[in-house]
Amino acid sequence: LTLSFIEPTEAIPLAMVDHDRIKQAISNFIDNAIKYTEKGSIVVTIEKVEKAVAVSVTDTGKGISPQNQSLLFRKFQQAGEEMLARDVSKSTGLGLYITKLVIEAMGGKVELAKSVLGEGSTFRLTVPTVL
Repeated sequence: LTLSFIEPTEAIPLAMVDHDRIKQAISNFIDNAIKYTEKGSIVVTIEKVEKAVAVSVTDTGKGISPQNQSLLFRKFQQAGEEMLARDVSKSTGLGLYITKLVIEAMGGKVELAKSVLGEGSTFRLTVPTVL
């Protein structure tokens, strides 16, 4: 696997975040990308969007089917295609749930921006900028 960060093309404004919590949230996205990507790449980007800053993590992993996408961001839930996904990934199913709570507590939001089975997924968090 390769992990890369694409430098933004414009200046990124300051965001209103808890440094440790935003680091935890981004790390969780990256950790999940690593767990569910057997080969290929993981790309992290940051960009200014309106009055917010968005961080995206895109992988070339398994992807998530449309019917399982609704399972994301729930406590103890995984959205894998295999019934025994927890046994395979050794995950608790809490990472995305906690990430969602943390980011929303900072006035932001998390989302699955895109996912295609067999091609990968993009998870995105958005947090407000300093006024």
